[in-house]
Amino acid sequence: MKAVVYKEKGVFSLEERPVPVLQEPGDAIVKVTLCSICSSDLHIRHGSVPRAVPGTIVGHEMVGEVVEAGSGVKKFRPGDRVSVNVETFCGECFYCRKGFVNNCTDAHGGWALGCRIDGGQAEYVRVPFADNGLNRIPEANARTKAEELLERVGLPVDTQKKAGKYSRGMRQRLGLADVLIKQPEVIILDEPTSGIDPAGVQEFMDLIRQLREENGLTVLFSSHHLDQVQQICDRVGLFGGGKLLAEVNVNELQNEEHGLENMYNRYFGGGKSHE
Repeated sequence: MKAVVYKEKGVFSLEERPVPVLQEPGDAIVKVTLCSICSSDLHIRHGSVPRAVPGTIVGHEMVGEVVEAGSGVKKFRPGDRVSVNVETFCGECFYCRKGFVNNCTDAHGGWALGCRIDGGQAEYVRVPFADNGLNRIPEANARTKAEELLERVGLPVDTQKKAGKYSRGMRQRLGLADVLIKQPEVIILDEPTSGIDPAGVQEFMDLIRQLREENGLTVLFSSHHLDQVQQICDRVGLFGGGKLLAEVNVNELQNEEHGLENMYNRYFGGGKSHE
């Protein structure tokens, strides 16, 4: 099979590799249908991940179909469509029992896939601890749900269009749909309007407000654009040096022409820059 392999700092290569096989009873073999390129993959390429092992197939965000399951796998069977967790974990060590699965002490636990053991930028991947590391995708609902969410965030339903062809604003909407498909109670948006044209900014802000009101979502909105913060937020916190300096209910500022800006200037010296 073809696979993208981390060779050394600055070097990835496309190679022929053998199809992985089961090594433990809890393993599953997944045929990869889609695998994203995460910024963490780029960190590996740049030599910024000391634990990354040269010679490892990269990729840790993927979906596919189970083609083989070990004797110890109880929740999945061949033919199941699945997503693969970024972190695999044993579920039994001290950290797993406390919920800190990223610190799993097993050699194949934590962020192992695509870093310390072969990952999903390949045709097949071995997933350790499959009962913990896989999530079933209901076949009947997957496409319908995806199309509904794409329409909800204002994207045309074009499943053949590559995300790389989208504008920055469209990619932001696509990222929002990707978050919403997981049905979260809280979403975190960090500078979500960066690089979007003014009309797109307003459309995106209206979309966030609509989703918040209709879905009852809690939105943590981080931005240096104070006008956007005042539009979208109920409560605002000002942070400096890693500390919460002030917190205010936005309703308290409605009668002040430059309420939030004045509050900001009191703490950061009155300049016009809001970085």
